[in-house]
Amino acid sequence: MPKELTLQVPRTHDEDLVGRDEELAELYKSLHAQKKVVVVNGLGGIGKTTLAQAYICRYYGEYHHIAWITQDTDNIAKDFANAPGLTRNLRIEALGAEPDYLFSEIVRQMKSITGYPNLLVIDNGERTLARYRDMLPGQPHWHVLVTSRATITGFHPQPLGFLSEAQSVALFRKHYPLRNIGDEGIRKLVKAVDYHTLTIEILARMAALQRYSLSVLQQAIEKDLRANVEVAHSRRTGAIDRIGSYLRTTFAMSRLNEEEMWVLQQVACLPPEFQPYRLLRELCIDEKSPHAITFSETLTGLADKGWLLYSPMSDSYRMHRIIAGVVRQQLPVRLEDIARLLATLTGKIRTEFSTDNALDKFGWVPYGKSLLAVFPRDTSPAIAELQNQLSFVLFSFCDYNGARALLEKAIRSGEKHFGKDHPVTTMSYNNLALIHMEMGEYDAARVLLEKALRDDERNLGPIHHHTVIRMGNLGLVLMYQGDYAGAKALAEKAIRAATKNLGAGHPSAVRASSHLACVLTHLDDFEKARTILRKAVRADEKYYGVDHPAVMSTYSLLGSVLNSVGRYAEARKLQEKVMYITEKLFGPEHPRTARSYRALAKVLSNLEDHAGAKTLMEKAVRIQENHYGAGHYLSLEYLSGLAWVLLDMGECVAARALLKKSVRRYEEMLGKDHPATLVEYGELGFMLYESEQYRSARSYEQKMVRGYEKLFGKDAIVTGQAYYKLALTLLELGELENAAELMRNALVIYKKHLPEMAASVKDATRYLRIIRGRLRKANFNQR
Repeated sequence: MPKELTLQVPRTHDEDLVGRDEELAELYKSLHAQKKVVVVNGLGGIGKTTLAQAYICRYYGEYHHIAWITQDTDNIAKDFANAPGLTRNLRIEALGAEPDYLFSEIVRQMKSITGYPNLLVIDNGERTLARYRDMLPGQPHWHVLVTSRATITGFHPQPLGFLSEAQSVALFRKHYPLRNIGDEGIRKLVKAVDYHTLTIEILARMAALQRYSLSVLQQAIEKDLRANVEVAHSRRTGAIDRIGSYLRTTFAMSRLNEEEMWVLQQVACLPPEFQPYRLLRELCIDEKSPHAITFSETLTGLADKGWLLYSPMSDSYRMHRIIAGVVRQQLPVRLEDIARLLATLTGKIRTEFSTDNALDKFGWVPYGKSLLAVFPRDTSPAIAELQNQLSFVLFSFCDYNGARALLEKAIRSGEKHFGKDHPVTTMSYNNLALIHMEMGEYDAARVLLEKALRDDERNLGPIHHHTVIRMGNLGLVLMYQGDYAGAKALAEKAIRAATKNLGAGHPSAVRASSHLACVLTHLDDFEKARTILRKAVRADEKYYGVDHPAVMSTYSLLGSVLNSVGRYAEARKLQEKVMYITEKLFGPEHPRTARSYRALAKVLSNLEDHAGAKTLMEKAVRIQENHYGAGHYLSLEYLSGLAWVLLDMGECVAARALLKKSVRRYEEMLGKDHPATLVEYGELGFMLYESEQYRSARSYEQKMVRGYEKLFGKDAIVTGQAYYKLALTLLELGELENAAELMRNALVIYKKHLPEMAASVKDATRYLRIIRGRLRKANFNQR
């Protein structure tokens, strides 16, 4: 009788195995510990068959006889009877015999073999194998090893887990001898396929044969790219034509019932992490659901069959990314299939601007993103609502690109289903305008907000909550554009509307007051701004508590006002409080935290703690550049702050170089006439003025003046401020007549827009006297 009782006894040599030494040792220990049957169970394609083949190769010499059976059907008797060479080697007459008879004879002959130990491997075992548990040959003469995706009742389980990241990279490298893809790229790729062994091997062989790049491989499954490779898993079927199609055949769904397929559709829409049972039930099941009674047992059954991974420690379930892709391909999900899930997630993410904390919603962001990824081109109102709500949370966490992409889709849906002037569409316009505003795209923001405000005033009324929000947001845009008079008028209008409709202490009224305070700081009315903000702080603390992001914004604004009026100790206390709470809420590497660092650095500079200010500004710049990129508008504005700290420390050359770099990038990104670029011209001009480089200062300040005159006219407050700065520079250069004219124009504008006792009015008056005095003296000397 030959040692190999079946003609096929596949092996995997040690040099072809990656990262399974511990599992092999554990398997050897279990099989030699008198276990009746050991089942290596786990996800399809994870390497169960390879482990069994490697076990045979490593311990081949320890066994008298070895048989390999592959279960291809529900009838294990037929699979035994059809195993190539088995009946012949056991001297059983098979011609005309029924499978059940042959199975009984095969088992009887195996049990009659006296030499031991022997090894029986049943590959791809089904749960029906449990019926034959007591019929199979067993210990001590036979070690029985089964590989299966399912757990099989009565058999000793040995779960097979995933390879580590390092092992996955090594597996890819083993089958990909080229060097066109670096280790970092491979790490991204193996993580994207969730360390699925079979997929990693196919991708590696494809990359080597087809010379696919990393970017192509990352889309290989979705686009079902050509493979034309053969792996051990496909040995019986030949070369794999296309990767996506092959993986779908690997996870055939024909044996699942309708209830199981419905549950798989739900889980396939969720993030590929373990989800607690209680959460799954909350998301997917309501009291009237026809799936409520069987939901628990269906999840358990799917885990037993290998479709879901189960963690008994946390009573949670997870679907592997590869299986999720297969499920979505073979069971296309319709909105009606996941109606409860969609409605529940939208409710979890929905944020009311004036009452809710977006921070509390952030944990649901991966769920919203995962579900929306299943419907990338859907324009239905229900999907648009989720997009809109999710975008606001992303905006609150400074993910402007992600929020913008969602809102553009939501707007297309709103315009299609409701029209361009419907409140649903208007909300999307408003939210997109906020993103434009944060990105410095003020013209685009203004157009959207003016339309949204008109529509809401017409459809909802002039004092409606949403109308008030539009007023406040439009006022901020006008302020950033330098139209302080228009911004002030809108803020005051918003306050009146919110107070009348909602009450003076409502968050919307408080926000409108804060907006007014912002405008007043630009109009040099710091005392009034401080009074308003102190009231706003008390109202916010009462409504939200002391550690809410909305309260932090009000604290920071009040701190900035206190810093401007020279109350540095109070300002420092407030900004430090903002920094500590923001670090706790968002973490030390978040843009919101960078904003708090910058605000505190400004106070420390005035307190002459230049080293502390520099440390904070360098951290803030690094965070912004890591988050947005070094050349991004939202990173550049932090460079200016760092430049001024360097100037205060006496590092004049480095400070000027940094600010000049910032100006060049502003010009490249936003253009020479953008308000933010004009501000940078003024900043650089003032720095050059402080460094007594008056001619260079004049060049940038003239650009600033021309830009403000073009954008806002010769009567705007920002134009007056530009006149004032240029006049001071011309004074130092001895160009007294031009300086006098500019300072006179600045004073006229200041008196028109600012309080009579504003510091800017006083300063302009004083300098105009000085210039006129020098001009008279110069004229007298000429005579």
